[in-house]
Amino acid sequence: MALIKVSELSNTSSVKVDDLLLVSTTSGSGYTSNHISIGDLILSQPFLDLNGSSGTSGTSGMDGYTPQFGVDYFNGENGTSGSSGVSGDLYRTTSASFFTLGGAGTMYVGIGLAYSVAQSIIIVYDVNNFQESEILSYDSENGLLQFDVPTRTVGSGTYNSWVVNLDGASGGNGSSGTSGTSGTSGTSGPSGTSGTSGIDGTSGSSGTSGTSGIDGTSGTSGEDALWNFLGPWSGGQIYDIGAVVTHGGETWYCIRYAPSGYGPFGGYIDGGGDDYWTLVAASGTDGTSGTSGTSGIDGTSGTSGDSGTSGSSGTSGTSGTSGTSGRDGIGGEVRSFTNSTTWNVNHNLDTTHPIVTVWDITNKVIVPGQITATDSNNLTVTFSVPTSGYVNVVKGGDVIAGSTAIAGTSGSSGTSGTSAPIGPGPTVYGLYAQTGNSITVSGTTVESTLIGGGVGTLSVPANAFQVGDSFMGRIVGHISSKNNTSIRIQIKSNSVVLGDTGLVTMPQTTNKHYTIDLNFTVRSIGTTTVASIVSGIVFTYSKDASNAFEGADFSIVNNTTFNTTIDNTLNVTVQWGTTDTENSIYSEYFVLNKVY
Repeated sequence: MALIKVSELSNTSSVKVDDLLLVSTTSGSGYTSNHISIGDLILSQPFLDLNGSSGTSGTSGMDGYTPQFGVDYFNGENGTSGSSGVSGDLYRTTSASFFTLGGAGTMYVGIGLAYSVAQSIIIVYDVNNFQESEILSYDSENGLLQFDVPTRTVGSGTYNSWVVNLDGASGGNGSSGTSGTSGTSGTSGPSGTSGTSGIDGTSGSSGTSGTSGIDGTSGTSGEDALWNFLGPWSGGQIYDIGAVVTHGGETWYCIRYAPSGYGPFGGYIDGGGDDYWTLVAASGTDGTSGTSGTSGIDGTSGTSGDSGTSGSSGTSGTSGTSGTSGRDGIGGEVRSFTNSTTWNVNHNLDTTHPIVTVWDITNKVIVPGQITATDSNNLTVTFSVPTSGYVNVVKGGDVIAGSTAIAGTSGSSGTSGTSAPIGPGPTVYGLYAQTGNSITVSGTTVESTLIGGGVGTLSVPANAFQVGDSFMGRIVGHISSKNNTSIRIQIKSNSVVLGDTGLVTMPQTTNKHYTIDLNFTVRSIGTTTVASIVSGIVFTYSKDASNAFEGADFSIVNNTTFNTTIDNTLNVTVQWGTTDTENSIYSEYFVLNKVY
C-alpha cells in the first residue's frame, strides 16, 4: 500500500482508490496513524482514476517485531500493490463552437473520445441553459460532433462555451489488476473496496405539442358577380366560381369550386346532392321564320384578344328570317399590380357592371375580398393582404338578372366562341431585385440579413405554391475576415431553415468578392410534414493568398417544418463567430427569379 504525506498531496496528480492515504501527526514522543475517507480523498483530488478495479490482495507476511518504547513500528513491509486496471472510456469534454439551444447541430469537441452513434449526451452552458440530445456522428480525429434535435431543453440563447458529457450512462468496470507479490513479513493488506456504479440519468421528458394556429377570418363577399365564359364544358378541367359553360344545348354558371369531372348534370354531381352549377339558360325550341331585320349600327372596335375556342354547333332549326343585329362587344383592359391590397382600374367601358376576372402571379383565377364600381369607367379591387397579379375587365351584353332560363331562338349554326381573356405573362419572370447595398454586418455575432432594399416581393401568399415551382437567386458582395474566423450562412422562409452552411472556417480575406447561388424546388405542398422543398447553396469567395477561390456548398430536403398553407417570406442571413471588427460582409447585388 502506498504512503502519501499531506505535504505531498498538492503535487500528486493521480491517486488510486486502492491506495491508503495516511496522515502522520506527532503526538508526544510517538506517532499515530489516521485514515482519510474516500469522500475526503475525492474532494482533495478531483482527477482520481476510478475506472480500474482493485488488484488482488498480497499474501500475508510474517509477523514483525513487537512495538517498543511507545513507538508504533509497522509489522513488516507490505506486499507491493497490484498494477492499476486499464483506464476506462473518456467522455467529458468542452467546446467553444457557437450553437443556439433548442435544435440539432454540430460542434468541435475533444479528440480521441469514446462517443458512438445513438448515445445520449448533455450539452451544458450553465445550470439554467442546457439540452439533451442523441449523437448522429463523431469524428475522433478532428473532434467534430453532430447531434439530433433535443429530447429536452432548458433555457435558450446562443453561446460558445459548453461542457459536453454522457447523459447519465453508468461507468463500466476496468479489468482486474495482476496479483501483488508476497511481502517478506507483516500482516495481510486489506482488500480494496469496489467502486460503486454510477447512477443512471433520468429520461428526458417529451416536449409539449404546439398549439393549433388561429383560423383566418373569412373574406367579405364581392358586390359584383364574376362572369367568365369558357365555352363548352370539359370533363378534364377544373372550374372556379363565376365560370360559364355550355352543355347539352344549355348554359350553366359555376356557383362553387368544381373539381375535374364534376359537370353540370341537372345541377348536381353524379347525384351527390351538392350544387356546383346553376342553370342560366335552357335549350330553346325551334323558332318560326322571322322577317329580315335592318342592319345594326357598327360598334366601336375592341382590342384584339387571343383566339377563342370554337363554339359547338347549334341544333338545326327551320330557316327564319334574319333578326336585328345585336350590339358588338366593346374592348376590355388587362392591368397588372404588384404587392398591393388595393387595385384601382380605369377601364373606360362606360358601364358600372363590367365582367371582371382576377388572376394571381401563378396564372390562377382568384376571388378578391371585394370589387367595387366607383363609376361607369373605374372600379376598385381590394384584398385582405398585399397581392400581386392581373385583372381583366371587359364589357359584355345585356345583364340578365337572377338565374331565370331564357328561351333562345334556333339558329342554323352555332355561334363563334368569344375571344379568350388575355392572361398573365410567362412562367419565368423576376420576383425581386435589390436596388441598394445591404447593411454591413461587422463586429457582432448577432444573426443579420444579407438582403438590401429593392423592388418586387420576397413573399409567396398562403396556398400559392404549386408542385414543381422552382426559383433561382444570386447574391454578390464584399467580404473581409481574419484567418480561422468562422462564418455561418442560412436560407430561411420565415423562421424555418431551408439551408445552412454550418460553421465555415474562413482564411485571411481583405475586401474580396463573394457569391452565393440559391436554388429551390417545391416537391409537395401542404402543411408541415406534408409539404417538401429541396434547396441548394454554393458559397464562394477569393482569399488574400494568391487570390485563390474557396467556398462551401450543400443541398438539403426539408419535409418536416416547411408549410405552404401560410404566407412564406424568403431571407438570407449571416452570423460571425466573433465580434472582431476585421470581420465584415455586405451585399451589393441580389436578384430572385421564378424559373418554373
